[in-house]
Amino acid sequence: MEKYLYPKIKSTDSIRFMCNVDITYSKGLYYYNDGRVLSVAKVRGVYKACVRGREDYDVSLTFKDDTLVDYHCTCPAFYHYTGICKHIVATLLYMYNENEPIKLDCSNTQKNNSYENYKEKTPKTTNTQKSTSNKNNIEKQENDKKAVLEIYSNAFDYIRDKNNSEEDILKKYKEVVAIPIMEKENKYKAFLLNNVAYRCSDRNKKFEYLAQANILYPTSKNIAISALRVWCDIGNRNDFEKAMQIGERSLSPEINDDDDLEIIRLLGIVSEKMNAARKIDIGRSSENCKISGKKQNYFSRDVSEKIIGIILGIFVLAIWIGAAVGLTFAIEKEFSVITFIISMILIPIVVAIIIKLSLLK
Repeated sequence: MEKYLYPKIKSTDSIRFMCNVDITYSKGLYYYNDGRVLSVAKVRGVYKACVRGREDYDVSLTFKDDTLVDYHCTCPAFYHYTGICKHIVATLLYMYNENEPIKLDCSNTQKNNSYENYKEKTPKTTNTQKSTSNKNNIEKQENDKKAVLEIYSNAFDYIRDKNNSEEDILKKYKEVVAIPIMEKENKYKAFLLNNVAYRCSDRNKKFEYLAQANILYPTSKNIAISALRVWCDIGNRNDFEKAMQIGERSLSPEINDDDDLEIIRLLGIVSEKMNAARKIDIGRSSENCKISGKKQNYFSRDVSEKIIGIILGIFVLAIWIGAAVGLTFAIEKEFSVITFIISMILIPIVVAIIIKLSLLK
């Protein structure tokens, strides 16, 4: 059975997925390309590596059937943040790219498992050639690239630090992006803004930050997915068009990976919510029209009822006065004010008694 110098890592995507944020993978990739992985060896079943950062850090990786089950690094970031650090990323990339079939001497297993034996089997020449080539490519880049990366790295660590408040990290972000050297580095600005959103507790603000990050770096599918997921979690779902633009801006011309499928799924949710909201708005507008029509009908009916009531009241009052005048002349043979007032009082009393007696029957 063919054996390999290192465990078989499926793809670089599997390494990326272990990172808590994209920048960790980017920095690890930079470390690998810069030749900062100094050595990788298997010692008592654990892969030990030395990676150069601000100082030399020791990385330990434990695999079971080509699956990473445990990892450790002596750098401060490993203890301060969740997920794997850039030194572990660089080591895994080294193991992925430098892996070669080897023939193990089964009669001398102890020797083959020793640090020196694996160190000798490490393809130093190939790594040196790649490091030289990569260094030449780095030297051809803009002179301020390393300065930008250093500024960005420090700002990233500051934003990710839980001891700093939301107000402080937002202030730090604004200070960094205002530096002239960062003017054209939209990719770094987007990642910084993505992490500002990660620290933000207000979901509406978080969506706004992610939407701005998407504009700065539209090809980042992870930023687009984060923005759409936050939008779907917000109770008051506004900005339908903005959410649709985020997804459409980040989709590849051809659907070729899981991220594209996830963006399409989230866009489907946005579309459903948008159509449902429009139906509700249409229903409310038609209901308002009906209500306003009813109000007009009620108004016209109320006016007509009041007019009819006034006419009937005048008619009853005229009959009442006429009856009192007639009763006054029947009693006094002439008009008497006192008899008229008494008649006015007696008439409704007599009418009420008659109505009461008729109801009792």
